[in-house]
Amino acid sequence: MIQYALHENQFLNVCKYYRQIFDTKSIKEDKAKSDNVLQSIILFVTLAPYDNEQSDLIHRIYEDSKDRVPLYR
Repeated sequence: MIQYALHENQFLNVCKYYRQIFDTKSIKEDKAKSDNVLQSIILFVTLAPYDNEQSDLIHRIYEDSKDRVPLYR
């Protein structure tokens, strides 16, 4: 789904798909993997066109990721 959304330039959907991956148990248990996925989430929500949903996601991601990836803050 991520590859399809990238092909269609649907960056907000890519962000949502990465958030679903981030919520899995195997990713949450591995800090390196979760930080990598979190970086992808931040990048793709930033690339998404501005609208209410994108703005809401930015604020939720900011609250969830405090002090996790300081470079992306």
